[in-house]
Amino acid sequence: MRDHPLTPMRDPSLVRVLQRQSRGRVGLVPHATVAEGAAAIHAAFAALRHGGLRHAIVDAIADTDLEAIGEAAADLALITGGSGIALGLPGQFP
Repeated sequence: MRDHPLTPMRDPSLVRVLQRQSRGRVGLVPHATVAEGAAAIHAAFAALRHGGLRHAIVDAIADTDLEAIGEAAADLALITGGSGIALGLPGQFP
């Protein structure tokens, strides 16, 4: 994507990319936290919110990460991302 003719991606940090496009501050939930499961992700969301951050980029590598993110994000008003994020959401809304 670095040299894409319409939307080149020259900065590898999605936090910085989103921060440039946002009024609210952007934080990161790193994969090490995601690997600890839904409770750790939920706690990271709370810590970011407490620190005044409005948006979070969440690292995921495997389907189990997406499931944990879905569980942790079940009470959030808005979730957006690539199509893979939907893997963890259906089980949260019976």
